Parts: sequence; structure tokens; C-alpha cells
Amino acid sequence: MTDLTLSDRALVLLITVIIETAGMTAFSLLWPGQRAHLLRNVGLAAGMNLFTHAVLWTTLPLLPIGGMPALCGSQILIVFAEGLVYASVCGFAPLTAALLSLALNAAVYWGGVLILGWPQ
Repeated sequence: MTDLTLSDRALVLLITVIIETAGMTAFSLLWPGQRAHLLRNVGLAAGMNLFTHAVLWTTLPLLPIGGMPALCGSQILIVFAEGLVYASVCGFAPLTAALLSLALNAAVYWGGVLILGWPQ
């Protein structure tokens, strides 16, 4: 993850934002009471991903571990952070917010595997 070129990082970020905003769009359209907040929810998902990727790529090289353990650990923190923001800003129940963040991040991971191949 730390040896990605700038264009690789841009592609990963683009895939992430597309998948997570599509997931948040579907959630907002299907979850009771969220249709009216579609733009807020989708904008928040995009903004959170821009923020968390900037933090991830800045801090990941500083971690004493690397590879998949570092990536998995950072994803757990990202799911937790996104869940907190979704709960506080969108008013989702904490469990709903955490499961939504987990589902969106899992979709990004598997979408990335399908598009880019298995991580090395």
C-alpha cells in the first residue's frame, strides 16, 4: 500500500469513492427516513473517504508493521471512525452506522480485488 504511485493512489481513491457513494446512495434511498437526506449522506461518505485515505496514506508508512496486518488494522479504525460520524451526523443508531460502514468498506475491498486483483 505504501509503494503505490500517485496515479495508483488516485485510482484506488476513485474506486473507493464510487463504490462507497453508490452504497450510501442505495442505503439512503432504501432506509426509512433517509431519502430526504440523500445528498448529505452521499456527500458525507465521499468526504469521509477523502479524509480517511489522506490519513491512511500519511500514517501507514509510520506503523511498525506493514502489509496486510497494517491494512486490516487501519481499516478497523476507519470503519470505527466512519461509523461514529455516520451516527452523529446522520442520526443513525450506532449499530446501524457501524454495520453500514463495515458493509461499505467490505464492498470497496472486494470491488478493488475484482478490479485491481488480489493485494500483494
